[in-house]
Amino acid sequence: MWRIRRGGGFKPWGKLVSTIEMALWDIAGKEAGLPVYKLLGGKMRDRVRVYNGSFRDPNPPYPHLETPEQQAEKM
Repeated sequence: MWRIRRGGGFKPWGKLVSTIEMALWDIAGKEAGLPVYKLLGGKMRDRVRVYNGSFRDPNPPYPHLETPEQQAEKM
């Protein structure tokens, strides 16, 4: 898996390898009875900066959802 990841994560198999890797971490966490972040070394910070890089459609398919500005006001 490491050789495939190093060879190019953006190639068609990159998503497959990432999916398998996440599943393996999930299995390891469940087996150990720990959340995956603890298996990876524990908590690193209390807060995480949020970035919304999604495309802004002028006619969103779900107009009832909050805009990024409305979400930011709640923080």
